[in-house]
Amino acid sequence: MISNLKVFTTKASTIKSKLKMGTRTLTPLNYEEEKEKFFNSRYYNPTFFYHTSKFPDQNQEIIKLVLETHRLKIPDEIKEYLLLFLKDLEELNATINSIGTDNFPKYALKLFSWDLSSIKNFEDILPSIHIEDKEDAGLYGADEIKNTFQKILHKDYGLVNFPVEVDGFNPFTIRVGSKKVVVGKGVKRSSSNLKRLIVHEVESHALQFVNIKRSNNPLLKLYKYAQGELLSEGLAVYNEISTKTITKQAYDNYYFRLKATGLINKSFREIYQELIKDLSSKQAYIVTFRIKRGLKDTTKPGGFPKDAAYILGYNKIKEFLSSGNDIRLFYKSKDPHLFNLLLKHDLVNEYPLLLPKFLSS
Repeated sequence: MISNLKVFTTKASTIKSKLKMGTRTLTPLNYEEEKEKFFNSRYYNPTFFYHTSKFPDQNQEIIKLVLETHRLKIPDEIKEYLLLFLKDLEELNATINSIGTDNFPKYALKLFSWDLSSIKNFEDILPSIHIEDKEDAGLYGADEIKNTFQKILHKDYGLVNFPVEVDGFNPFTIRVGSKKVVVGKGVKRSSSNLKRLIVHEVESHALQFVNIKRSNNPLLKLYKYAQGELLSEGLAVYNEISTKTITKQAYDNYYFRLKATGLINKSFREIYQELIKDLSSKQAYIVTFRIKRGLKDTTKPGGFPKDAAYILGYNKIKEFLSSGNDIRLFYKSKDPHLFNLLLKHDLVNEYPLLLPKFLSS
C-alpha cells in the first residue's frame, strides 16, 4: 500500500469506528415508558430521549482528512472515491449528532440517499417468490439460538474466536458485528426460522465480516455507511431466498418494514394505525418504532429509513448478479465497486475466502 495512503486509511478507519449508528445508539432511554403510554392512549405519540451526550463529533477531524486527501499522490479515481467516502462520513457524523433533534430526518435522508420514491409503489418492487407454510412445533429461545450459532461458527467454519452472546439491552433483536454475534434474551424463533437465521446472520453477515477482517486490508473498511447496509442486508435476503430458507414471517417482516418506510413522513400513531390492519399490536409497534427511531417528537415527519435496505438491497444484488457478476465478491467487500477499484490499482490482493457451505459445495 502507498505509504501516505496507509496513514490516511488508519486515520479514516479510526474516525469511522467512533461513528457507530446501530441499535444501541438509536434506542431511547425511555423506550419502555413511552411504549406503555402509547398503549394506554388512543392518541398519544411517543416522545423519545437518547444518550446524546455520548455522541462523538468528528467534524473537525473529517475536515482535516479532506484537506489531506487533496494532497495525496494517488490515482484520481481513488482520490475521487475517498472524497465521496469522507462526504459520507460527514453525513454520518451529522446524522448521529442530530439524534433526538428536529434536524435528524434531514440528515438521515441525506445519509440514506436511496431512491425512496420507488417505495410509493412498494408492492411493485417486492420479490415474487413461493413460500411453503411449515408447521413448527415449539420455539427456540435465546440460549438455544446462541448454542446453535456457536456450534455452526465453531464446527462448520472453524471460527472459535467469534463468540455468540445473549444480552438484555435490546431483547428482541439479533445483532452481528465484526467481532461477535449478540442475541437478545427475549428472542424466540421456530425451527424453520432458525434455519433462516443461520443463513442470514451467520452465513451472510458474520462470514462477510470475517473475510474483510482476514484480508488485513484497512482500505476495504472505507465503504459508505448506507451502501454497506444496503448491500449487506440485500445479500442476506438474497441468500435466504436462494436457499429457500426464507419463511413467511420473515418475508412479511421485510414487506411491512418497506411499507412503513414509505409512510415515514406520517406520525408514529398514523403509521401504527396503518400497520395494525395486518399485524398484531406488538408487531405494529415494533415496525413503527424502527422507522421513527432517532426522532424525539414522533408526530413529526421523517425518521430512520434503513429498513428499506432488505428489499431494495435484494433487488440490487439480483441486478448485480444478473449482469454476470459473482456473488463471492460480496464476501470480499461490502462494496464491490470499492474492491474492484482497489484491485485495479494493486491496492488489494485476492485471498482465500471463507464461504457458506451452500456456495462452496
